[in-house]
Amino acid sequence: MPHLDVAPPNDQQLVCITLETNMLFARRLAAHVAQCRRSPHARNADSWQRTGSQYTAQFGDRRCKPAIRGYRG
Repeated sequence: MPHLDVAPPNDQQLVCITLETNMLFARRLAAHVAQCRRSPHARNADSWQRTGSQYTAQFGDRRCKPAIRGYRG
């Protein structure tokens, strides 16, 4: 996966929200692939799982707090 530079490293709020968004995407992709094994996204699921773990570690290292509320839809 490419490295994402979305904000200056000292812009804590933007970095945390971006990390959280990517973590949630990785979880949703994993849930989708678990239900739809033949999904065209299945081939990228392993890579996203590893990337999601890295984002989760960075989220904790930066002492971020969850800001995104549950999605209903």
